[in-house]
Amino acid sequence: MTGLVFRWRQTIALFSAAVALAGMLVGLSAAPAFADTPLARCQRGEKGEGEVTLSYAGKQRGSSYPPAESPANVLRPGDVVSVVVSSDTITAGWGPRYGPDGDAQAAPAGFPAPGLRKYSSIARFNNNPGGWVGEWMQTTALTTCRVVPAVETRLLFGINDDNLSDNGGLWRITVRHYRADAPTAAPGSPLAICRTRGGGDSATVITQPAHGPGVAYPNVVDPPNVLNPGDAFTIDFWPDPASVGDGLYGPEGKLEAAPPGQGYPVPGLNKYSLLVRANNYPTGWIGDWRQATELGGCQGTPAVHARLLFAINDSNLGDNTDHWRMTIRHYRATPVKTSASAAMARCKSGDEGTVTFTDMLWWGAEGGLTLRPGDVYRVTVRGQMRIGPWPWDGKYTADGTGWSDLAPPGGTWPQPGLPKYGLLGSWTGLPNHYWLGANSLCIQWTGTNPVQVAFTLNDYYLNDNDGRWDIFIHNYLTQ
Repeated sequence: MTGLVFRWRQTIALFSAAVALAGMLVGLSAAPAFADTPLARCQRGEKGEGEVTLSYAGKQRGSSYPPAESPANVLRPGDVVSVVVSSDTITAGWGPRYGPDGDAQAAPAGFPAPGLRKYSSIARFNNNPGGWVGEWMQTTALTTCRVVPAVETRLLFGINDDNLSDNGGLWRITVRHYRADAPTAAPGSPLAICRTRGGGDSATVITQPAHGPGVAYPNVVDPPNVLNPGDAFTIDFWPDPASVGDGLYGPEGKLEAAPPGQGYPVPGLNKYSLLVRANNYPTGWIGDWRQATELGGCQGTPAVHARLLFAINDSNLGDNTDHWRMTIRHYRATPVKTSASAAMARCKSGDEGTVTFTDMLWWGAEGGLTLRPGDVYRVTVRGQMRIGPWPWDGKYTADGTGWSDLAPPGGTWPQPGLPKYGLLGSWTGLPNHYWLGANSLCIQWTGTNPVQVAFTLNDYYLNDNDGRWDIFIHNYLTQ
């Protein structure tokens, strides 16, 4: 089985991630509102354009930022980096356990960095192909914000030990990268809120099984395009390695490029890594496949509505175990507003509008929707609901039983005359429900005051149901 098999279900995974995403995701174009610098943003503890957690074992020669077999020179003059080191430990031979600061004793000749602490994590800037830039330093020296060298570089990490073979354990180091050429974020914009590590309009935890298939954001079957132009997002990975290929790896995979012609989905990117690509339904792919860990910093969205699709860069998913987990934080831009007639025209034209989503379980929807006079909305719905307590009871999409089987009059059906077990909408405070189904028509509120929309399952008894519908709301707002 190859790593490009997809199933768009809820699930995902692990470590923080990094490097600005060229060609796939573009930054926001908000007008500059204030001058700022990478150093100031770093000193305030904001989230940068790249943020990735590296995990390297005591027997491993080291790691790098960006994590790759031959990492690119992503650190450019004027950029700033800092690191956050974990409290994890390694063992050196049969000796005690050491954190990234190692032993207090200075390393003698024969160690990678004589004079620095024995058994410590060490770091050094390097230019490809020019070579070393500056001297080795303790990795912990980068816990304060550091302006990078005046030439393009990458950051390489190692272990100050003359014999790695008898080591055990691992360290985790989070690298934060602040780019000098990053767009200025207007106060209150999605990008500005992301940088200050705000919670976002939604925070979705997704689990990616290491044996596949690939998952998606949003985490549903056949996901709609929920990333709106002007939005921002970031992916934070949880510290859980998975057994992939020949070892335990975080989502950055093995720091070895996947070879061509051997069944790897994307040759050239890291073996056994989690990949991501933006996609628009129905037009197709946006940009190239990337390491998912490149999205650990604050990212702008494409200029068209999009979703994120994931894959595992492995030629054989069948021998993998465990999973990765990640939290995708989504920061939505202020919706476009038009006249009432233009809002309806946009909806009917198939324009995506501003897309939000909510879950509907057996007892009802998680939330509703507030419309002002003239606002328009429509819904697209994924998933199935089982009607009844037994496994053999019927499962239904939001279209319910269809127009050939309508709810009878009388009794406690929410809306007689509409399909049984389908999705209904209603205006809070007003009688009766109206039909939505799995792909609704465009619906406009023509009242004089704002109104709350509620979602309802057309079933006379809810308590024996099971399942879930994912309701995606396409909103078209008026001025």
